[in-house]
Amino acid sequence: RTAGVTGTVVRVEGEIITVLTDVNHEEVRVFSADLQDTTEVSTGLDVVGQFQLHDLILLEAATASLAMPSVGVVIKLEKDALQVLDNHGKVRAVRPADAQPQKRSQTAVALDGEQQTVGQGDIVKVTDGQMKGKTGTVRHVFRAFLFLHSPSRMENGGIFVVRSRQCALMGQSKHTENAAPNQGPPGPFGQMGTGGGPG
Repeated sequence: RTAGVTGTVVRVEGEIITVLTDVNHEEVRVFSADLQDTTEVSTGLDVVGQFQLHDLILLEAATASLAMPSVGVVIKLEKDALQVLDNHGKVRAVRPADAQPQKRSQTAVALDGEQQTVGQGDIVKVTDGQMKGKTGTVRHVFRAFLFLHSPSRMENGGIFVVRSRQCALMGQSKHTENAAPNQGPPGPFGQMGTGGGPG
C-alpha cells in the first residue's frame, strides 16, 4: 500500500520505522527492510480518471428528498477511489464512476459576513465557527460554502470548508465586478465572460 511513497523518518522502534509522508503528511509504520534512502519526493497520483487533486465534484444531485446538491473537493487521489471533503466537512471515499465534475466554480461568488463579494482566488479570514482565526485562499465557491486552502494546514491536504458568512475578505476581491452571488448568463456551466477588463 505504501510502495513508492516518500517521507521523513520521525521515529525508530527496533525494526519498525515511522515515516511522515511527503504527500498527505500522514504517519505510516513500516519495516526498516522495506525502506531505502532517496532524494526524490513523491507527489502521489496527479489524475484519476477525469479528476485531479482539488477538483470540485458533484456527489449527489438535488432531488425531491434532497433540496440542495452535495458537492466536495478532492483531497486525495487513490488508485480506484477519490477521497473527498464534502460541503458538510465530512471526508468520504467516492468511486470516480459515481462522481461528476462541477464546472461552475470559477465564476461563482458569495457574500462574506460583511456583505462583500468573495470568489475563487480571494483570501479570507474565518471570523466565526470551528475554524475561527484561520485564513485561507478560496479554491471553490458552492452556494453559501467556501472551500478554502491553507498550506500550513496538514489535515485534508490543506483544504477546509466554511460558510461564506463566517468569513471576512482580506484585501481586495478579484470578483468585485460580479454584482450578485452565483448569477451568470444561462449556459451549460453558467460561465461569465473573461474579457473587457484592464490588461
